[in-house]
Amino acid sequence: MKPINVEIVNPEARAKLAEFLCENNRAPRLCLHSEAGETLSAYLADLAALPPDEAAYVVATINDVIVGVMGAEFEADGYRAWLRGPVIANELPSETTDRVGDALWRDLAAQLPATVKRFDGFPEIAHITLQAWYRRQHFTEQSHYFIYEAPRPDAVLPWPEQVKPATDAQHAALIALAKFVFPTGYITEAQFTAANDERHAVFVIGDGDAVYGYVYANIPDAGDEPAEIYVDYLVVSPQARGKGYGRMLLQAALAWGFLERNAQSAALTVAADNTNAKGLYASVGFDLVATGVPMRRDVK
Repeated sequence: MKPINVEIVNPEARAKLAEFLCENNRAPRLCLHSEAGETLSAYLADLAALPPDEAAYVVATINDVIVGVMGAEFEADGYRAWLRGPVIANELPSETTDRVGDALWRDLAAQLPATVKRFDGFPEIAHITLQAWYRRQHFTEQSHYFIYEAPRPDAVLPWPEQVKPATDAQHAALIALAKFVFPTGYITEAQFTAANDERHAVFVIGDGDAVYGYVYANIPDAGDEPAEIYVDYLVVSPQARGKGYGRMLLQAALAWGFLERNAQSAALTVAADNTNAKGLYASVGFDLVATGVPMRRDVK
């Protein structure tokens, strides 16, 4: 049995992982948290964008050849980590795959802040091997999520006049609504208040300092791949639903991405049981491209 060597990958050396991830994180063996696109430059850009103090990576080698990679994004001084992988070399036999995954997880967990108590993985539904690995590590399957994508249409719908960039006066109501609807959401207060730059935007429908709904979107650096707008959150207050606000907010986000930032496609994630949202997305050209199986482990 050949020994497995696991090493910490410093932020400045993460680029060496990109080629391995690009080659081995492919459908059906797809870790959605690790997925960055189809090209090497997309993976390089994804790794380069990770804040040095909010991510960690380890790499496993056998006879000096990379056979596995695992990483995590985490909140600074927070309680939650989003796991990337383990991504294992496709040609490894199953018994070696399990050993590599276990070794990566052991050493990665040791690098994470002691404040992290919740770990979330996100394998694609077809990657049954990765799902089984998470279960062996005492992760519990959560409700599924659908990933939708849409190409840029020939005619982009115009910006609805009811939708505006969030103002400073609306930030308190915006944060309150975000925490009410998504109490464990991954967008921080600082990110909400710092949005509306070249790659991030938050738009609202409201009145004065009140907020009835919001959309948060970003355009990740994709290297040499065409830009894609990702709609992180689309939220309408329960008291304001049924008025078409969700469609207006989505329309504004797509207009921003397609017309102002020249994105060539759009993507978003939605809970599998959110029938109303799925109907909205389908009506504006989104198609289902993947199903994610959230795996979660909480520790005391």
